[in-house]
Amino acid sequence: MIPAMDQDALKKLCAEAALAFVEKLDVPFYCFHDVDVMADADGIADAWELARGLNPKDARDNTRVLASGYTAIEEYLNELARPAL
Repeated sequence: MIPAMDQDALKKLCAEAALAFVEKLDVPFYCFHDVDVMADADGIADAWELARGLNPKDARDNTRVLASGYTAIEEYLNELARPAL
């Protein structure tokens, strides 16, 4: 298991990468720090997680590899980017 300090650094890195990715594509995005949108601060909207059987209160599931072979955060960002592509 990753120590708590490293998990916090990883969360910050994921959030920064997600924001940079979305800004590069000039895709409108929801506030990543809004508790109502994302209870676990993992970079993925709770509604998206619930629709895919993920736990919106578990920040670790953003690194979960899905059936596609991509992590949950990658799938989520790909869906956000589709309208811009």
